[in-house]
Order: sequence, then structure tokens, then C-alpha cells
Amino acid sequence: MKKAIGRKNLRKVWDFMKSKNLDLIIFKSPDANVAYFSNFFGSCLLAISKEKRVLIVDPLEAERAKIQADVEEILNIKKFEFSYSKSLKKNFTFKRIGIVKSSFSLKLFEELSKTKVKFFDIEDFVAKLRAVKFKEEIKLLKKSAKIANSGIKVVKEELERSKIKEDELARNLENFLRKRADSLAFEVLVASGKRSSFPHPYPSSSKNLIKGFGYVDFGTVVKGYCSDVTVPFFKGRASEKERKIVKILEEAYEIAISSIKPKVPTWKPYEVVEKFLKIKGLELKHGLGHGLGLTVHDFPSISIKKKCMPMNFEKNMVFTIEPGIYLNSFGIRLENDFLLKKRLIKLTNSNFIWC
Repeated sequence: MKKAIGRKNLRKVWDFMKSKNLDLIIFKSPDANVAYFSNFFGSCLLAISKEKRVLIVDPLEAERAKIQADVEEILNIKKFEFSYSKSLKKNFTFKRIGIVKSSFSLKLFEELSKTKVKFFDIEDFVAKLRAVKFKEEIKLLKKSAKIANSGIKVVKEELERSKIKEDELARNLENFLRKRADSLAFEVLVASGKRSSFPHPYPSSSKNLIKGFGYVDFGTVVKGYCSDVTVPFFKGRASEKERKIVKILEEAYEIAISSIKPKVPTWKPYEVVEKFLKIKGLELKHGLGHGLGLTVHDFPSISIKKKCMPMNFEKNMVFTIEPGIYLNSFGIRLENDFLLKKRLIKLTNSNFIWC
């Protein structure tokens, strides 16, 4: 059994519970906090009291949990009429419960509310805990980034073919990555021409021949830890105006990188890049970047101030930088993964591809 990464932060969790007078903290899968504090990936609920961590699992997960979960106790929900609320009531005494409100089960919330329990949203607290990575996490994030990085070469080789369709490139890249990673962080996105004007096109790739501006967005997972890379490209002969757009994107990217260092608010780089693009008559339509970890969109959030959780950059944060430009007829986005130490360390090497 491997120790849960979050075990190292349990003292902080217990101190936090004491300061907020919480009897219990509950995480319900697929909340990544379950894996972080228990080392278990599966259908379950994790309850953290002031004395122990208890994993309540589906019968199909019970045997695997005994082998893989790092907790003090494992309960089979079958013994409690397949009810998480009943299993909690029979094993704990509680009046105040900490939850991540944005991802908590509505059904469980309603069932527990009948007991007149009071809920306390702890999302900010756990997000800030997980945003700063331990050595073991950084090692896995680097492995994941290395695999994604090898995919950039595949993208370049595929784009150099005289004719290739979006879904063909996506399929070939996906096959390459699956052989090297545990899984994909998300479905490979390949968009060119008009479809690339959308940051998240649907479908993720089409049967269109690739031409003009576009991007390939992909990521991998290694033992739960994610990478995320976007490779922008132009296939064909670009005009001077189109080349200027690429130069602006690359300038925005460099401005973002130069504005990040420890103690800087995580919204600040967004503000700086947004101002730069406005001067150029352009708009930053999505966040400038996001944390990487047990989810592909972890904390910190590098976005507009009013949408950003109050947080400063700290050493050992791992995140993306991904400015994008989207016009009516096309869009491009450049994204790489970084580790922050005294300075930024680049983990992936995506650059604009002319083909």
C-alpha cells in the first residue's frame, strides 16, 4: 500500500477542523481530494474526523480498497443499506461538516440536512493545500509532462503530411500517448480553420482536412497526475497579417512568463496579458492558465481577478500558461506546463508550428 500524498497535510487539516469547530470533513468521489487523502481511486466517500480517515466503499471496490487505500478504516456501504448518509450517522457523531460545496452530492447533502447538521465550505482551504506540490507529486507531474512533450514531435510529423484530417491526427496522437501514459487527461482536441475559432470545439476533432490556422490540445495522466499541452500551427501559406497575429500570441506568452514569480497574485499575469492584447485590439477570452495535479484543472487559477481564488504564486506550484487569440475565422492557443521554483522551470516545449 502506497501512502496517500495528502497524509503529509493531515496535521494542517486537523488544525483547520479545530479552528472551525468541524466534527467531520467529507469528500465524495469523483472529487480528487478523495485520492489525495486516501490514495484510492474509485466509487467511495472519504470521511475525515479528528481521529481517523474512514473510507466508505461500494462492494465492488471493497477488496481493492483493502490493498490500495491508505486510511485507518474501510467500511462496505452494503452493510448500511447502500446509503452513505446511514453509514455516516452510524459511525460518527457530528453537528458541523466540512464539504467542497461545488462538487458535493446534492442527494447526500439533502439526506444529511434532515439531521440539522451545519455545512461549512472548505474549498478554498483544500485548494490551497493541493496547489503547492510535494516532491513525489512533482516527480509524477514531470513524468506526465515528458510523455506529453514527446507527443509534440508526433503532432509536427503528422502536420508535415501533405493531406491529413483532424480526426486522423487526433487518432494517431492518441494511440501514441496511450502506449506511454496510464490514460489521457481528456479527449484530444484538433481544430483548424473556422473550428479553431472556438476554444473548445465540438466534436473534439472532425473529418475536415487540416488547413490554415489551428491547434492540437492534449494531455496525459501518470498515476493520477495530469499534463496539458496545446500546439498551435498554420498549414499552408500565411499572409503578413496572419504572421502578425502569431507574433502577438508569442509576445503575450512571453509577457505572461516574465510576470510570474513567488508572492505575485495569481490574477496578476492575466491582468498584464489582457492589457497587452487590448492595446492590440484583441481579447483574452479564457483564463491564462491553471494548476495541474490530480485534475487537469487544479489550482491555482490564473484568471480574471474577480473569478480567481485569492492566492499568490508559491514555490512548487505546477501550472499551465496558455494565452489564446480567437477571431471569427480562426483561433490559436499556445500552452506549456511549468514548475515554479525561484524561477519558472519549463516542463514542456510547445511552440508555434509552420507547415
